[in-house]
Amino acid sequence: MVIRSPREFRFVLLPFWAIVAIFFLTAPIAVGLELGGQHNLSALFVATSMGYVLSYEWLHLAYTCRRTASSAGSWAPCARTTRRTTIRRSCRAGT
Repeated sequence: MVIRSPREFRFVLLPFWAIVAIFFLTAPIAVGLELGGQHNLSALFVATSMGYVLSYEWLHLAYTCRRTASSAGSWAPCARTTRRTTIRRSCRAGT
């Protein structure tokens, strides 16, 4: 699936409220670690889970931004990622 305009980001990305909901769904584990005296582990857990969600979203967006003449692939972050992906794919194919 290729994004043809930036308005289609809403079909690819999670809405803001979903990311906040994921934070609150993982919060009980962090609170449990905090109450168990593991402050650093609690902070690491929250940072890792939120980092995973956000990086997944950005990579998912970058994968769907293929560069064509009239696509959102001309958007700078998508263009860089698409260029790297194209180089890797051509190296794998042996061309």
